[in-house]
Amino acid sequence: MTTQRKKIVTKSRWTKANDVGPHLAVLPSGLSADGNHEYVKFIIPDPAQLLRTGRIPNHLREAAIVFTSHPDGTDEMMRELVMTAAFRGPGQDTITNVISAGHDLAHVLVAEMVVEPEITAEEVAGGVIPELDVRMLLEFAERLRKVDAAGNELPIITQDEWATFRRERPRVAVNGDVGTDEPAVVGDVPIVDDGEV
Repeated sequence: MTTQRKKIVTKSRWTKANDVGPHLAVLPSGLSADGNHEYVKFIIPDPAQLLRTGRIPNHLREAAIVFTSHPDGTDEMMRELVMTAAFRGPGQDTITNVISAGHDLAHVLVAEMVVEPEITAEEVAGGVIPELDVRMLLEFAERLRKVDAAGNELPIITQDEWATFRRERPRVAVNGDVGTDEPAVVGDVPIVDDGEV
């Protein structure tokens, strides 16, 4: 019996496999009826690196740490904050400030990720970019999508694909219903009973 030698990835191969970009994508405002779509060049930002290099303004640093630390991403963090704020409990001002900082942070991230044409966070906040374009860019940034407005598939690993790598599967509810939207992470040990009781 021969043993296969395990191949170690090279740094250059790793760099090529990185899906940070730059990417070319058609955003909703770039669609054209005649097929002459307009593209935007962008990269997927690394908020932690932006924090380390001081490219996130000081007044947004705390919000950036909070938002980027949420295990389900900034969209889920914002949803939770908005739901909490809707009940107007103690700390209402703090929650409202964090939500506002989250919007400002989104403007900074979009400005950092768009390579061509160059834009500033102030221009994003001022509405230079249509709202649907901003939303699509943020979905790319959070790896929630990899298909642009024209249907082009970009080489981005989405959270769903990452879940497959992690072997996540739908959680079985207490009442036996399957398919809740909260995945259960399956560890490296195989599941013998396949989740059935």
